Amino acid sequence: MENKSKIRELTSKEELCSSRCCPAIFDKEGKTYLLVGKKVNPKEFKLGDRVGDDEVLIEVPKGIIDNKLD
Repeated sequence: MENKSKIRELTSKEELCSSRCCPAIFDKEGKTYLLVGKKVNPKEFKLGDRVGDDEVLIEVPKGIIDNKLD
């Protein structure tokens, strides 16, 4: 099944990299954010009980979100 969601990149110019394979933030139809980042083990941060079976914990540079909020 093809996903026809409207997705718009919000990554600030300061956070973009030339390879485009780096942390990023996207807006999905004005309802949710999609984040590209490094997958990390929730147990390393004592968050294992906060991440559901259908979820992952990701790490992104602070600027990805901070620059979005400006």
